[in-house]
Amino acid sequence: MPLVLLGSFCLVTASAQEKQLLRFALLLGEAGLDYLNPVDAGYREIKTAKNNFQHCDFAIHSKEEKLEIRFLIQPVRDTHEVFNPHLRSMALVTHLATNDETAAIAVHHIPGAPYRADWVKAFFFQPKQVFGMWQHCKMLALYKEGRGMAYIFYFFNEASPALDQREVLLQFLD
Repeated sequence: MPLVLLGSFCLVTASAQEKQLLRFALLLGEAGLDYLNPVDAGYREIKTAKNNFQHCDFAIHSKEEKLEIRFLIQPVRDTHEVFNPHLRSMALVTHLATNDETAAIAVHHIPGAPYRADWVKAFFFQPKQVFGMWQHCKMLALYKEGRGMAYIFYFFNEASPALDQREVLLQFLD
């Protein structure tokens, strides 16, 4: 009987992961994005926690690179909506960053070419513990007119070359 229960649990878990991956793929298609899955460094899909604080659509983790990467996709669904990437990104990063007075948020302009994006910014901050039990977060915000926004969150405790090597995981399709 315990073996049957374990098998059922594994099937339910696999089914939930497949649904999460399918939902992520549908969002990517709706936003016109291509996901470049890292095939090295032991990246594995992880369950994105049901988090009332901040939802993410998909997540991967590498023990080897000590890096967790989460994705949030926001396709344009209303073509009449004013979609200001500057305001959306700053609102999101201030929501996710710690409220500690000594903590800083660094913002860097990134060329849009590798992502085929109209606008790209990188934000470095200390995340609130409710969002991630990591010391640091790099949020890459991508925007393409008429397509939408994509956010990639890189969680880490110590900076490593992997942060730059894993930067181009999403690209807008031409």
